[in-house]
Amino acid sequence: ATNNDYGLTGVNLVARRAADAHVAVPLSAVYNGESSSAAASSRAQDDFLTSLQRAGIRVVVLFMLGGDARALLERAAARGLVGPDRVWIGPDGLNTLSPNLAAADGLLIT
Repeated sequence: ATNNDYGLTGVNLVARRAADAHVAVPLSAVYNGESSSAAASSRAQDDFLTSLQRAGIRVVVLFMLGGDARALLERAAARGLVGPDRVWIGPDGLNTLSPNLAAADGLLIT
């Protein structure tokens, strides 16, 4: 999630609903996204993706503005993390993804 009202509200809602349903949320990350420097944002994305890989997480919900989500998905795709073995659920702002990435298996745009 990005560190703004949209991201924080969404991630908190998912955490509450998951707890109510006794569903584990093994990883939750918040970062500054577009408001941070490009280098800091890239490091935060890389750290998140590394944690995602290590934890073996297969379902990812992105509560991020379109630009932030797009940047993260592009990095994830470059690392081989977008495809049929993982589900990414993202905001409608992702409707501007490149055609190859938009057609990737496992990508759901709300």
